[in-house]
Amino acid sequence: MPPARSLKPGAWSLKPVASLLRRIPQVARRVVDPVPLTPLGLIVAAGSALCWHYMGGQRSDHVLTVVAQVGAGLVVLSALSVSLAALRLWRLVRRARTLGLTMTEADRPVMTGMTAPSLRFTPLVRVSWGWETPAGFDVSQTPLGGRLAELVVPSRRGLHERVVRRFVVEDSLGLARVGFRVPETLAPALRVLPSVGLLRQSAVVSTLAGGDELPHPLGTLEGDRLELRRHGHGDPARLIVWKIFGRTRRLMIRQPERALARAHSVAAYLVTGPADEPAAAAARVAVETGALGTNWVLGADGVARDARREVDALELIAASGAEHEVTQAAGFPDFMARNDRHGTVRYLVFAPARGGDWVGRVAAIAARRRGMIDVVLVGDAIGRPAPGRWLRLVLRGGAPAGVKAEDVERVLRRLSALGVHLAVIDRPSGKLVNPAQWHRGVKVA
Repeated sequence: MPPARSLKPGAWSLKPVASLLRRIPQVARRVVDPVPLTPLGLIVAAGSALCWHYMGGQRSDHVLTVVAQVGAGLVVLSALSVSLAALRLWRLVRRARTLGLTMTEADRPVMTGMTAPSLRFTPLVRVSWGWETPAGFDVSQTPLGGRLAELVVPSRRGLHERVVRRFVVEDSLGLARVGFRVPETLAPALRVLPSVGLLRQSAVVSTLAGGDELPHPLGTLEGDRLELRRHGHGDPARLIVWKIFGRTRRLMIRQPERALARAHSVAAYLVTGPADEPAAAAARVAVETGALGTNWVLGADGVARDARREVDALELIAASGAEHEVTQAAGFPDFMARNDRHGTVRYLVFAPARGGDWVGRVAAIAARRRGMIDVVLVGDAIGRPAPGRWLRLVLRGGAPAGVKAEDVERVLRRLSALGVHLAVIDRPSGKLVNPAQWHRGVKVA
């Protein structure tokens, strides 16, 4: 269970307020969806009624009377057509299911296998839908054999067991609209993994684990001379144990014991929080490529269980994308307590390439565990300046703001002073960022 958090007297959080503000549009849509008329339809209906009453009834303006009748007729026809089409669509899709989609990757379009009728033979009507729950999915429809096929693009990793689709049936003129929801339980759950960019091509990821692998019984002769064997041709006489020769009349010499390196198991931990997708992508690549060695365990903020197999680790990485109370390495001490009892452990932390509360928590632990913690900072466009106002206006937010080099440098200075081994990786290029070159412009090695 996540540790209980105590608030200081007088302290308060904006999270409940932000959660309430996010729910206002959903509640408003639920109230408005059953009403067949849009704001434009209400305006046209009210205008037509007023024009019909005052211009036609009181002033006998036959031209405006005909215009008002046409406007009122369009509103009634649109509302009736949309209502009947929505009822028919609901009967056809209420048992529709997602077919064959169990795993995908963020920022990659994928067909879910779910289809719905396009209602192309119904006049003045068009159909669309989106995912109300879970959030963060860009949903569009593609014509497929007279039906509409669902195409989704997830923006963030996650593990989703339930989908609520919001279908919208509206007329071509925008006068009438009806919405309804169809829930679906996904079995098995939909697993969305983080996008890896070019991290698979990175030579850095293949050496993340560090430390020694499991000891080999035929190691090099580097220990103390404790083992005994018979004297052989070419062995120096100075190694003969004369006491044994005097007692047994056998020539025995001392030889070095075979050095057996201590087995270091790797305990990797994923820090969640703002801009944590690149760090999760690096953890995914480390698991899939075997960079963590043969004896490893993976944990993450907000996920109580640990993973020791690849399939469990990928599910853990996906589950860490949900909103949790435990973030910013708050669960790292408990993770260490669970794994310290397994012997010599080297800890590897995947963290966002920016500052946060996690830096202080890792620094406090590193001060007691000098030389036993490695930190991998992963970000997008590290050191790239933020796009200007006009560029953001033209691209409509399509150019992501890079991680400031100054923020990464502050993290590096604080942790490196405590003996933490650090690496900074840029996800889009998959290359190691050299902090020494930041003052001459960011370059990647």
